[in-house]
Amino acid sequence: MKQKNNQMTPLEKLHQKQNELENKHQEEQKEFTSEWNYLREHSGRLLISGISYLFYPHRHKTTTKARGKERVWQNLQDNLPFYLAIVRESLSILWYVSRPFCFRWYRSQKKKPS
Repeated sequence: MKQKNNQMTPLEKLHQKQNELENKHQEEQKEFTSEWNYLREHSGRLLISGISYLFYPHRHKTTTKARGKERVWQNLQDNLPFYLAIVRESLSILWYVSRPFCFRWYRSQKKKPS
């Protein structure tokens, strides 16, 4: 009698790989769905904590608390580069928005006889 080979045919290997990929895809899809649901349910809290971390990043890292004005001053010193970056971007946006009005005002002033 002939012994049956335990080796899989290429088609069987392909089916096995396909099943493994489908299972992996389903697991990743479940994980993605659960993470997306978490983001949807907690979006407000996550947004507010992200904004507070943007303005006060060192507060989340340290547990010791300074007192009164020292604490505010220390926070301002620690976060000064972040505040300056926000101001720089705000001025850039302000100039972008106000530039047409400034040019229109300049042209109207130029046309008026003095």
